[in-house]
Amino acid sequence: MTKPKPSKKSIPARKPFAIIPSAPNPDFVDRSEIIAWVSTECQIPGRRVALVGLGGIGKSQIAMEYAHKLHTENPHTYVFWVHAITTATFEQAYVNIAERLNLPSRHRSKVDTLDLVRRWLSNESNGKWTMILDGVDDMTTSFSPCRGNKFLSRYLPRTSNGSILITSRNKDVAARLTGSYKHIWEVHAMTQDEGLQLLQKKLLHLESKHSAAELVESLSSIPLAITQAAAYINRSPRMSTKLYLQEFRANQMTKTFLLDWGVRDLHRDDSASDSLISTLNNTFEQIQELNPSAADLLSLLSYFSPQDIPVKTLLDYHKMVDEFNRDPSASHAEHHLKLVVDLDILTTYSLVKIIPDGNIRQTLPLVGFCIQNWLKSNDKTVEYQRKFFHLMEKSFPSGDYETWKTCQMLMPHIQSLYETTPEAQHLSRVRANVMTKAAWYMTLRGKYKEAGMSIKQARIIREEVERTCETRNTKMDRKEETLGTLSVLSRLLRLQGKYREAENICRQALHWRYMYLGKVHPNTLSSQEDLASVLCSQGRYGEAEEMSRRTLDTRETTAGTKDRRTLATMSNLATILRGQGRSLEAEQLERRALAGRREILGLQNPETLLSMQNLSAILHARGLENDNEALEMGCQAHQGLEHKLGPQHPDTLTSIHNIASILHTRGGLDRAETLYKRAQQGRQELLGLVHPDTLASISGLVSVLRGQGKDAEAAAMLRSLESIPMQGETSFGGLDAMDAALNVANVLQTQRVRHQVVEPSE
Repeated sequence: MTKPKPSKKSIPARKPFAIIPSAPNPDFVDRSEIIAWVSTECQIPGRRVALVGLGGIGKSQIAMEYAHKLHTENPHTYVFWVHAITTATFEQAYVNIAERLNLPSRHRSKVDTLDLVRRWLSNESNGKWTMILDGVDDMTTSFSPCRGNKFLSRYLPRTSNGSILITSRNKDVAARLTGSYKHIWEVHAMTQDEGLQLLQKKLLHLESKHSAAELVESLSSIPLAITQAAAYINRSPRMSTKLYLQEFRANQMTKTFLLDWGVRDLHRDDSASDSLISTLNNTFEQIQELNPSAADLLSLLSYFSPQDIPVKTLLDYHKMVDEFNRDPSASHAEHHLKLVVDLDILTTYSLVKIIPDGNIRQTLPLVGFCIQNWLKSNDKTVEYQRKFFHLMEKSFPSGDYETWKTCQMLMPHIQSLYETTPEAQHLSRVRANVMTKAAWYMTLRGKYKEAGMSIKQARIIREEVERTCETRNTKMDRKEETLGTLSVLSRLLRLQGKYREAENICRQALHWRYMYLGKVHPNTLSSQEDLASVLCSQGRYGEAEEMSRRTLDTRETTAGTKDRRTLATMSNLATILRGQGRSLEAEQLERRALAGRREILGLQNPETLLSMQNLSAILHARGLENDNEALEMGCQAHQGLEHKLGPQHPDTLTSIHNIASILHTRGGLDRAETLYKRAQQGRQELLGLVHPDTLASISGLVSVLRGQGKDAEAAAMLRSLESIPMQGETSFGGLDAMDAALNVANVLQTQRVRHQVVEPSE
């Protein structure tokens, strides 16, 4: 009897396993929408998908959470984590996979381990697998020849039994690896609630939810920055979210220190930076190496407000750079193409976003600070301050009505000029130029408080620059720039009712311009006109008329009767004549001004509408027989001003007051009451209670109330005027308030400061 042959011992089937660099992160904040998308996509046979976004935004943490979830829910699927930051880390990951799979021949000297793993992955009989390819940021890592002219991407097989999830900072790399931009999810910063959850999970103690929410907002809800902050707070018993926030906001040096301070996070790759600044610096340097022009644009963008950066301004920048490099020959199309290429690279790295109106938006405010810190570390701060300041000087227009749309777009972006003291002294002059234009724009828009802050800061800078001038010619040039700033300041003060201060500045500017420029220079005539307006506002009509006529005669001779400034002087002289009771002369002059403005500016230009409003007031002053035309013209002016300037603009409120005055005279007391109240409330909110315009509306309202028999309501309004100083010089206390208010009204109705049209900027 023969013995049976011993059977070969059967080899048990290998149980699928997972290679994931760390255990599940207990502090992970669920970003369920992203993970659900990855799960759905990766169930499609052979699918490759990618998470792209800035460094520190949480891509790898989301991928790791998905990997653990997949391994738990699908134990029959292999999960392989491959660090792909460099060729070396990619190769080492494949060596580790070969070891865990116990692949034959893996130790032979001439065996290509990468190809060994690729062949195993390509064999569908080996079962399902998912690979996480983490940190593929550089195109050369995956698509440059290595290993005998083979690309690393060649070792990523497309098979029905496998799927690949990629994380990358570079959208183009991700698209090339996945095969389509449709298979990419761009990871943005956390929401405020998600960021607060992460901070709460990271902190040992949370003493104030309010300060925690403020901190998350200050950190732009970037997960890495939040993790850094929590680690810093946890390390010291004295530290709290409130104190951290105070130190973060204290100054740039402290802010830089906190953003650059890092502690090893066991759930981050060992090769990854632990601070936001270091992480982003790697991206900036990669862009610098890839395309210096895109890095140059990125550096400039750090000085803009993150939202709504006008493309036109960036085109102006490319043109300015070419002119500076003495290469003015480049066409608009060439500038546009260069900008498109630069923005495409920055968009690829999730640093900017093109919004529907075609303008640009930086993805996160904190990134701009990190870029400026990078510039400082490379000794480029002065260079980019100079570029940005000169660009704003070139791009920010005069502030006159026709430029308002551009001014409005650029206002958020010039804020850094107010907040940044330039390291180069010569940039102070450029800074003051922009501030002066911005102040003039805000003055015309009726934003007197903001205009005041801007023009006063510009004045301080101007005077400091003037003091440091070394030559006489340079000093004269700087003096004229100072006088330009003072002219805007004097006009603002007049509109605020601060007549004496405005007069002093006007006389100072006029004195210097007589000396430096002569009596017929356009800027001298502007100072002359400014002084005439202030004198008119104070009821000094004789002096005002003499100066205004002199200005008008010179302008008609030198610039012509249809010049914009000539027409402004004509309108202002009409106001002075009306104040003197010479309504017929005033009407004739204002009709000339109105006709000229209609012709050169159009019917809907605010200057034309103000001439119409002035003419309405003049006709009303001439008597009842003119009130129908006065009312019709006043209503037309009001509709135009409300549409062009807004319902709360000082000129719109004046038009309401004037219509109320006409209705009051005609006996329409109910309607007049409503309009006087609108004018009074708007003026009081905008100009203050003791401003002459506000008092005029109060006076008109009191008169109407008394005419309606509402004596108690009128008396209550008058009591509000008691003991309130007017212009810091006169008080209603101890006087009959009604008489005092009516006296103010009588003066104002003759001088009507607001009827005068501020002339265009110099």
